[in-house]
Amino acid sequence: MKSKLVLHGLSSFLIVALSFALTPVRSEVLPTAPQKVDGEPVLQTGLVKTDGTSSSKGKDNYLDEAIKDGAARWKSEKMPILVFVKPGTGLNGYKDNFDGILKQSFAQWSDVSGGKVAFKFTTDPSQASISCAWTDSNDTIDRSEEGLALPKVSDMGELQGVEILMLTDFPEQSEGTTDDHVRGICLHEVGHALGLDHSSQPGDVMFGGASSVAALSERDKKTLFSLYAAPDSFLTSHPMRFDKVTGNQLDPKIQQMNFNNQGIADAKAGNFSRAITNFEAALRLAPGDSSISTNLGTAYYVRANKEIISQDEPAAEKDFKKAVEYLSRGGRKALAAQLCDTLVFIARSHKREADALKYEGLKRSLQSMK
Repeated sequence: MKSKLVLHGLSSFLIVALSFALTPVRSEVLPTAPQKVDGEPVLQTGLVKTDGTSSSKGKDNYLDEAIKDGAARWKSEKMPILVFVKPGTGLNGYKDNFDGILKQSFAQWSDVSGGKVAFKFTTDPSQASISCAWTDSNDTIDRSEEGLALPKVSDMGELQGVEILMLTDFPEQSEGTTDDHVRGICLHEVGHALGLDHSSQPGDVMFGGASSVAALSERDKKTLFSLYAAPDSFLTSHPMRFDKVTGNQLDPKIQQMNFNNQGIADAKAGNFSRAITNFEAALRLAPGDSSISTNLGTAYYVRANKEIISQDEPAAEKDFKKAVEYLSRGGRKALAAQLCDTLVFIARSHKREADALKYEGLKRSLQSMK
């Protein structure tokens, strides 16, 4: 098996105007169909691998298989996509030329995109949209897998970021890992990073089974070109399908993804209390994840609005405060600052001037942050 593709999705929140007794605040609720909103909270989930039941044999591309769980690609505004490659110095099986092979793989995919895809390498991982690393650990990648792609994609099909991890150590290869073997792994993982799922045909570099292919097939090339040449409506007509993350369920990263996924499912079902519990569990495992913070803040936000409607102001105030905290941590400072107005209104409606002044100070602080 060439690799495992684990998809991090972004579940959009539809912003609609709500009017209620305290103050007119714009409220976010989950849509029944994908809606585009800036700063979408992240849904992290697994993408089921191609099982070969839908064959593209005989066709000049396998786009139907590559998007069988939904279409995803990078927006033109993201070009060139910034890529960071962390050398694997000291890892078993790693060779100094592996990084060069990986960079060549990015270039090969770019060359066949019809000018739609471009990459630029950076030495600053914080600036990269695609981060690549090597590992010799089977605790991270199963022996049956050779690589792992972890994209973040909106349910509008817009790729937001990707982590790529590739194995360097193959003890069964007595003469060591060959360059062609590594090239095949790199091309395959970069294909995932561009939005391609598996092909069912062994002659393609994106084949989902054991393969020795180390070059892009004509079908690989035409599939990528077709994906990026398609109109934007193609993405919305092929929405992402999300499933539970596969892999070692004791792995904290897998647990974090599953808690986050369940939180999104709970929120879509209207159970925001349970969603909050799951988002909090995910955040405990990944305290620095801004996307999960945004999810949690949004869940508190929506629950607070429901409490306002039911006239439970004390509960709403507590939840609005939590929403401000987590939305701010998630980078949604403008929205967090707006919510402070609601907190000021609540405090003053109960003649708590000291609290009102505190909330006004918090709003100024948030507005001063970049």
